[in-house]
Amino acid sequence: MILDVLIPILLVLVSVLISWVGVEMANNPPTTNPEKAMYRTRFKVLGLALVILTFWQALRASAQQSEAQRESREVAVTNARNTGALQSQLTTLQNLMADAMATFRMTTDPKLRQLADSYAQLAQSVGKSAQPPATDATPAPPSAPRTAATNLELKSNATSLFTQVRSAYQLYIEAEARLDAKSKGQMLVAKDADERVKMLSQYGNQKAILTKQEISAFNRLNEQATRLLPRLMAQLPKETKAPELPMVFVDLSSIESIGNTIVQLADKIPDR
Repeated sequence: MILDVLIPILLVLVSVLISWVGVEMANNPPTTNPEKAMYRTRFKVLGLALVILTFWQALRASAQQSEAQRESREVAVTNARNTGALQSQLTTLQNLMADAMATFRMTTDPKLRQLADSYAQLAQSVGKSAQPPATDATPAPPSAPRTAATNLELKSNATSLFTQVRSAYQLYIEAEARLDAKSKGQMLVAKDADERVKMLSQYGNQKAILTKQEISAFNRLNEQATRLLPRLMAQLPKETKAPELPMVFVDLSSIESIGNTIVQLADKIPDR
C-alpha cells in the first residue's frame, strides 16, 4: 500500500530533477570537459531512475491485476459449487412435494386436497418448474366421459375458471409494474456504481420470487383447466377438435391463454 503511493511520488520527483538539470545547464552552460561529464552523468542517473521506477510500477500493477483475476475466478468457482449444491437440494425437495401433491389430489378427501394446496403454497418459496416432468412415453389423453352435469353447470365452471385466470393475470401484471417502477426509482437515486449493482441484485431476487409465484399460479390453473376440458368436449360434436392448453409457462400471456381457451370452448356449448 505504501509503495503504491511512494512510487508515483518518486516518479514525479525524478521528472522534476531532470527538468531542473536541463534548466540549470541552459542557464549555466558547461565550458570544460569535467562540467560536461557531470551534466551527462546527472542525466544518465536520473533517466535510469525514471525507467526503473516506471518499470517497477508496471510490474506491480500487472501483479495486482493478476491477483484480482485469480480471486475473482476462485469466487466464481465457489459460487458455482454452492449454487449446484443448493439446486440439487431444491430439486429433491420439489420431487418429494410433487409426489405428495399428486397422491393427495387423486383422493376425494377434502382434507387431503387442502393439504395438497398447502404443499403448493410452500413450493412457491423454493421454486417450482414450469416444465412438466419428463416421461419415457407420453400418456394417451383420457377419454372424454359423459357426465350428469348440465351445460349450464359446465359453462358456470368455465366462467369461474376464467375469472380466476383474469384475477391472477391482473394481480401479477400490477405486481410486475410496481416492482419495475420501484427499481427504476431506486436506480435514479443511487449514489454510485456499487449501490446500483446492489439494487440490481435485489431487483433480480425479487423478480425471481415473483416469477416463481406466477409459475405456481400457472400450474394450478392449468391443472384445473385440464380436468375441465374433457367435460366440455363431451358436450360438443365428436368431430370438434380439442384445443391445446399451454403446457409450459413463458410469461403472463401463458396464464391468460388458459382462460381464453376454456371460455371460448364453453361458448360453443348450447344452453339446455
